[in-house]
Amino acid sequence: MSIEQLKKCFTTGNYRDALAIGESLLNDTTLTDDQKRHVLYCCTLCARYIEEPDFILYYFKLFSEHMPVAASLEQQIPFLHCKVAILFFANQHQQALELANSLLLTIKNLPNLHDYIYIYASVLHYKLLYFLNSGLYTQAVKTYNGLDKFMIEALEISVPTLLMQIHGHLTSAYLRLAQWRTANELIQAMLQTPWLEKAPYIKAHLQIRENALHHILSGKDFSYDANHELFLICQPMSRITLSVFLGDIKALQAHSSSITTLYVEWENYLTAAPSGQELIAYLA
Repeated sequence: MSIEQLKKCFTTGNYRDALAIGESLLNDTTLTDDQKRHVLYCCTLCARYIEEPDFILYYFKLFSEHMPVAASLEQQIPFLHCKVAILFFANQHQQALELANSLLLTIKNLPNLHDYIYIYASVLHYKLLYFLNSGLYTQAVKTYNGLDKFMIEALEISVPTLLMQIHGHLTSAYLRLAQWRTANELIQAMLQTPWLEKAPYIKAHLQIRENALHHILSGKDFSYDANHELFLICQPMSRITLSVFLGDIKALQAHSSSITTLYVEWENYLTAAPSGQELIAYLA
């Protein structure tokens, strides 16, 4: 097992495989301190993405123990990224927002911004996700509109998939604000992304929203079979992704019984959020 294998699994979203590789690497006595911290960084985020509270606590504790007493800014940033992700997971929203805002500003002002662009995009993703889940849709739009042209270009070049997620959150905000035409324009722009043909999962997500919007805007038929087939292409969805998706469909189904039928069925796929009382106590 190697760090390169870990990175590959992590960047392609194979988080359980990445955790298995990471656990193996932690037993490698030849790793430097920096390499071990990088492994723990990946493992902590993987545990967060699969929403396993016990794993999150285990790896975050280990990561904390391996942080130097006088850590440099470069060493602190990945650790703080994990902390932001975990605080949002544990519903410690005020603390998470304060830390997210501080981290975004710090990274934005770094001369080597591109070295931390993934973390910037990820923290922005968490922040927008929080606004969506809290009904703060206008705040989500304002946050995105606060990005300057340079930052959007940097995100587009370095982390196109994460930028697609961020644009997806912006689209969700407009959908829930019933600004159908603006949401549709964003979806049409995303569907033109060249690499989307290699990502059928993402494309299917967009097509369901596109079909629902065309149904509302122009009266086009919203096919039960065709859209459910697209939904199945998206499976398995993470609980977080499905929750956002259903929030969008809920906003749309209020305007059409054809959409409601599928919304009711798709709701059955959503599982309850995992409890993490021990994790919350540790963060307190």
